[in-house]
Amino acid sequence: MIERNPEISTASCGMPYAIAGTIENRADLDVMTPEKFTAWFDVTVMTLTEAVSIDAAAHTVLIRDLTSGAESSLGYTKLILSPGAQPIVPPLPGLRERVPHVLCLRNLADMDKIIAGAANAQSVTVVGGGFIGIEVAEAMVERGVPDVHLVEMAPQILMPFDKDMAVLLEREMTAHGVTLHLGDGLKGVLPADAGSDLVCVVETTQTRIPTDLVVLAIGVIPETSLARSAGCEIVTAPGPARGRILCDETMATSVTDIYAVGDAATIRHIVDGSLCGIALAGPAGRQARVAAYNCTEGAKPGATPKKFAGAQGTSIIRVFGLCGAATGVNTRWLEATRTDKSTWDYSQLHSLEHVSYFPAPNGDDVPSVHMKLIFDTTDGRILGAQAVGVAHTYAAARQIDICSAMIQKAGTVDDLAEFEPCYSPPYGAPKMTVNFLGMQAQNMMSGYQAVAQPEASYALAVAGEATLLDVRGPDEATQCHLPHSVFIPLAELRKRLDEIPKDKPVHVLCAAGKRAHIAARALAQRGYQTVVVAGGCMCVRRSAVSTECHGVDCSCESAKCKCISY
Repeated sequence: MIERNPEISTASCGMPYAIAGTIENRADLDVMTPEKFTAWFDVTVMTLTEAVSIDAAAHTVLIRDLTSGAESSLGYTKLILSPGAQPIVPPLPGLRERVPHVLCLRNLADMDKIIAGAANAQSVTVVGGGFIGIEVAEAMVERGVPDVHLVEMAPQILMPFDKDMAVLLEREMTAHGVTLHLGDGLKGVLPADAGSDLVCVVETTQTRIPTDLVVLAIGVIPETSLARSAGCEIVTAPGPARGRILCDETMATSVTDIYAVGDAATIRHIVDGSLCGIALAGPAGRQARVAAYNCTEGAKPGATPKKFAGAQGTSIIRVFGLCGAATGVNTRWLEATRTDKSTWDYSQLHSLEHVSYFPAPNGDDVPSVHMKLIFDTTDGRILGAQAVGVAHTYAAARQIDICSAMIQKAGTVDDLAEFEPCYSPPYGAPKMTVNFLGMQAQNMMSGYQAVAQPEASYALAVAGEATLLDVRGPDEATQCHLPHSVFIPLAELRKRLDEIPKDKPVHVLCAAGKRAHIAARALAQRGYQTVVVAGGCMCVRRSAVSTECHGVDCSCESAKCKCISY
């Protein structure tokens, strides 16, 4: 084993939590030492050693001892490349020079520098709203840094999520004191203004942020120089696989006896079979198992090689008191890759994590999990799912794990509706959120009950082309009134049908969707054309109809409604 760092296996996913102080012992991140690896597996481990180039014809690797500078040649029968990826550092002012107050997070040495830099910082700016950027920003708040900023060029954080789900996590960050600069690109890191107590200024396309420490978490690019030296084919076509080492299902590269795994290798996306790269620990570990087998047992005469089935990018992140989880593709991906928009749709709803009558810990209200299910309308196949729930439970993770398994096995909305969960009052409900999502999608596909997204329903109501019927209770309506709506509580609906015109569709909503479905079915039985507003008011409040809550007069003291309860 050749490794240019001092460590061979560090828990890189845990580094943000060590920066925060949650993981107190740095040594806990060193999950496998060279000495232990050698003792367990009888493998020669060469740390602080760089693989410089590969002579594929001679089956040798040129290596360099980084301590002495001495070079030597190492022969191989089979070779597995796991070079990973390196942080993107754009050629901008203040970044090219790699000044001490501009850092990236890739290894333990980087982590140590960030901890030292944040020790007395009054302001820290994180550039990049992906998983690492969000976790580092949270870590800075946990460390007690008074002023934390996050700059993201995209209009939202966490691109695996759709905007209507990411906004819940954005609000959580803002509520914990992180200043978000979304849709704002980095221009450079400049010297501090005269008289400033801070170290530098982060200049963006929209503002200037005085700060003490800058952490770049813009993204990564695969390390492929070693593979190129061997003549391995690198993907050049535009797309998610671009710049990675081309591999087949056995993780073999285009060069005989050389395999590749991890962030630098290509794989197939389970949803559509497209070539891609997914930089996650789980898929990387499974790829390594496939490659290792094919280099050993699988290389024996008559052996059948193992194949990597692909991945779909199942991920989860804690954002202060919330967590977000996702699997498969999102609607943005489908809009970009499918010309026929009628071939997919999505359902969304909110449900309690367990039955309402069982008390939550510490006497709190039973928390909700907010979910979105994306499916193929031609065959019902599940394409993706997203969930946001509270961080101290595993409800969001549990729902997404189920959807992930369904996607891997080409499961449909029918399969999800029929999924049989384990149930006891402390742990869930007889029907889980994923069951309801499957049932809602079944109704949408069969035409039994039409469902519309909040933006569409509200636009039709404003234009006078639909009646927006609010069937929440009186106490709820006073909290958040919806202009252009007719308010009739569900319990009074059948007595007040004369207030609902029949000459146009009736779009029904409640807080989360259950009562709206009941009302819609009651109206449909009486000849009304009904549509359920997906997710109810909880989705209306976070959708992108306008920047002013769609003109909704919300009792929250905010121009942007934030009164969603988790």
